[in-house]
Amino acid sequence: MKSCKQLFYLKSPSFLLVLFLVLVISSCGDDKNGAGVSTNLLRGEGIVADSVLAINVSQDRPDGITDLFFSDSERIFLWLYWTNVTGTHTVKVRWFSPIEGLDDPPYDEEEIRFSSDFQHITWFYINPKSGGFSPGEWFVEIFLDDVFERSHTFTVK
Repeated sequence: MKSCKQLFYLKSPSFLLVLFLVLVISSCGDDKNGAGVSTNLLRGEGIVADSVLAINVSQDRPDGITDLFFSDSERIFLWLYWTNVTGTHTVKVRWFSPIEGLDDPPYDEEEIRFSSDFQHITWFYINPKSGGFSPGEWFVEIFLDDVFERSHTFTVK
Protein backbone atom coordinates (compact mmCIF):
# COMPACT_ATOMS: atom_id res chain seq x y z
CA MET A 1 0.00 0.00 0.00
CA LYS A 2 1.29 3.49 -0.85
CA SER A 3 1.88 6.03 1.86
CA CYS A 4 -0.07 9.30 2.00
CA LYS A 5 3.09 11.14 1.01
CA GLN A 6 3.42 9.03 -2.15
CA LEU A 7 -0.25 9.59 -3.03
CA PHE A 8 0.13 13.35 -2.63
CA TYR A 9 3.11 13.44 -4.98
CA LEU A 10 1.26 11.38 -7.56
CA LYS A 11 -1.97 13.40 -7.41
CA SER A 12 -0.49 16.94 -7.11
CA PRO A 13 0.59 17.33 -10.74
CA SER A 14 -2.81 16.11 -11.92
CA PHE A 15 -4.60 18.38 -9.45
CA LEU A 16 -2.54 21.39 -10.53
CA LEU A 17 -3.16 20.63 -14.19
CA VAL A 18 -6.92 20.33 -13.61
CA LEU A 19 -6.92 23.57 -11.57
CA PHE A 20 -5.00 25.38 -14.32
CA LEU A 21 -7.40 24.13 -17.03
CA VAL A 22 -10.43 25.18 -14.97
CA LEU A 23 -8.99 28.67 -14.54
CA VAL A 24 -8.15 29.00 -18.23
CA ILE A 25 -11.50 27.71 -19.44
CA SER A 26 -13.47 29.84 -16.98
CA SER A 27 -11.63 32.96 -18.13
CA CYS A 28 -12.50 32.33 -21.79
CA GLY A 29 -16.24 32.96 -21.49
CA ASP A 30 -18.17 35.61 -23.38
CA ASP A 31 -19.56 37.10 -20.18
CA LYS A 32 -16.81 39.75 -20.01
CA ASN A 33 -17.33 43.18 -21.56
CA GLY A 34 -13.66 44.03 -21.85
CA ALA A 35 -10.12 43.15 -20.95
CA GLY A 36 -6.85 44.84 -20.05
CA VAL A 37 -3.22 44.51 -21.02
CA SER A 38 -0.12 46.14 -19.56
CA THR A 39 3.28 46.65 -21.13
CA ASN A 40 6.67 48.04 -20.17
CA LEU A 41 7.00 51.46 -21.81
CA LEU A 42 10.78 51.58 -21.50
CA ARG A 43 11.50 48.40 -23.41
CA GLY A 44 14.36 49.82 -25.41
CA GLU A 45 12.50 51.59 -28.21
CA GLY A 46 11.19 55.08 -28.76
CA ILE A 47 7.52 55.62 -28.05
CA VAL A 48 4.91 58.33 -28.44
CA ALA A 49 4.16 59.39 -24.86
CA ASP A 50 1.48 61.83 -26.02
CA SER A 51 0.05 63.08 -29.30
CA VAL A 52 -2.81 65.42 -30.13
CA LEU A 53 -4.40 67.26 -33.00
CA ALA A 54 -4.77 71.00 -32.53
CA ILE A 55 -5.69 74.26 -34.24
CA ASN A 56 -2.20 75.67 -33.56
CA VAL A 57 1.17 74.99 -31.96
CA SER A 58 2.59 77.87 -29.92
CA GLN A 59 6.04 77.73 -28.30
CA ASP A 60 6.19 73.99 -29.06
CA ARG A 61 2.92 73.37 -27.17
CA PRO A 62 -0.43 72.36 -28.69
CA ASP A 63 -3.05 75.13 -28.61
CA GLY A 64 -6.74 74.32 -29.10
CA ILE A 65 -6.61 70.53 -28.81
CA THR A 66 -9.48 69.04 -30.80
CA ASP A 67 -10.50 66.37 -33.25
CA LEU A 68 -13.07 68.58 -34.99
CA PHE A 69 -11.95 71.02 -37.68
CA PHE A 70 -13.71 73.04 -40.37
CA SER A 71 -13.26 73.12 -44.12
CA ASP A 72 -12.12 76.76 -43.88
CA SER A 73 -9.51 76.05 -41.16
CA GLU A 74 -6.13 77.61 -41.98
CA ARG A 75 -4.14 74.53 -40.88
CA ILE A 76 -4.48 71.29 -38.95
CA PHE A 77 -1.64 70.48 -36.54
CA LEU A 78 -0.36 67.18 -35.16
CA TRP A 79 1.79 67.49 -32.00
CA LEU A 80 3.92 64.56 -30.74
CA TYR A 81 5.83 64.07 -27.49
CA TRP A 82 8.40 61.28 -27.75
CA THR A 83 10.19 59.49 -24.94
CA ASN A 84 12.95 56.89 -24.81
CA VAL A 85 14.36 58.22 -28.08
CA THR A 86 18.14 58.38 -28.17
CA GLY A 87 20.24 59.01 -31.22
CA THR A 88 18.96 60.04 -34.64
CA HIS A 89 15.44 59.13 -35.76
CA THR A 90 13.04 59.85 -38.62
CA VAL A 91 9.37 60.62 -38.00
CA LYS A 92 7.00 60.29 -40.94
CA VAL A 93 3.34 61.28 -40.97
CA ARG A 94 0.82 60.46 -43.69
CA TRP A 95 -2.42 62.45 -43.85
CA PHE A 96 -5.49 60.93 -45.57
CA SER A 97 -8.66 62.83 -46.51
CA PRO A 98 -12.06 61.23 -47.15
CA ILE A 99 -11.34 61.53 -50.90
CA GLU A 100 -8.31 59.20 -50.98
CA GLY A 101 -8.98 55.50 -51.42
CA LEU A 102 -6.98 52.78 -49.69
CA ASP A 103 -4.64 52.41 -52.67
CA ASP A 104 -4.27 56.13 -53.38
CA PRO A 105 -1.29 58.22 -52.27
CA PRO A 106 -1.94 60.29 -49.12
CA TYR A 107 -3.24 63.87 -49.12
CA ASP A 108 0.15 64.84 -47.68
CA GLU A 109 3.26 63.12 -46.35
CA GLU A 110 6.06 64.72 -44.35
CA GLU A 111 9.27 63.56 -42.65
CA ILE A 112 11.44 65.09 -39.95
CA ARG A 113 14.84 63.81 -38.81
CA PHE A 114 15.87 64.62 -35.26
CA SER A 115 18.52 63.73 -32.70
CA SER A 116 17.66 63.33 -29.06
CA ASP A 117 19.10 62.28 -25.71
CA PHE A 118 15.80 60.86 -24.39
CA GLN A 119 12.72 63.09 -24.93
CA HIS A 120 11.70 65.12 -27.95
CA ILE A 121 8.78 67.13 -29.35
CA THR A 122 7.86 67.15 -33.04
CA TRP A 123 4.91 68.69 -34.78
CA PHE A 124 3.48 68.73 -38.26
CA TYR A 125 0.70 70.55 -40.07
CA ILE A 126 -1.25 70.43 -43.30
CA ASN A 127 -2.61 73.32 -45.33
CA PRO A 128 -5.90 73.14 -47.21
CA LYS A 129 -5.94 72.83 -50.97
CA SER A 130 -7.91 75.44 -52.90
CA GLY A 131 -11.52 75.24 -51.77
CA GLY A 132 -10.57 74.20 -48.22
CA PHE A 133 -10.32 70.87 -46.47
CA SER A 134 -12.73 68.20 -47.74
CA PRO A 135 -15.53 67.53 -45.24
CA GLY A 136 -15.65 64.07 -43.68
CA GLU A 137 -13.51 61.73 -41.62
CA TRP A 138 -9.75 62.09 -42.01
CA PHE A 139 -6.87 60.19 -40.45
CA VAL A 140 -3.16 60.62 -39.94
CA GLU A 141 -0.63 57.80 -39.51
CA ILE A 142 2.57 58.24 -37.49
CA PHE A 143 5.78 56.26 -38.07
CA LEU A 144 9.11 56.29 -36.22
CA ASP A 145 11.97 54.92 -38.32
CA ASP A 146 9.42 53.31 -40.70
CA VAL A 147 7.64 51.49 -37.84
CA PHE A 148 3.96 52.35 -37.34
CA GLU A 149 3.41 54.03 -33.96
CA ARG A 150 -0.22 55.20 -33.96
CA SER A 151 -2.92 57.00 -35.88
CA HIS A 152 -5.51 59.68 -35.19
CA THR A 153 -8.90 60.12 -36.79
CA PHE A 154 -10.55 63.52 -36.98
CA THR A 155 -13.53 65.15 -38.57
CA VAL A 156 -13.72 68.14 -40.90
CA LYS A 157 -17.11 69.87 -41.21
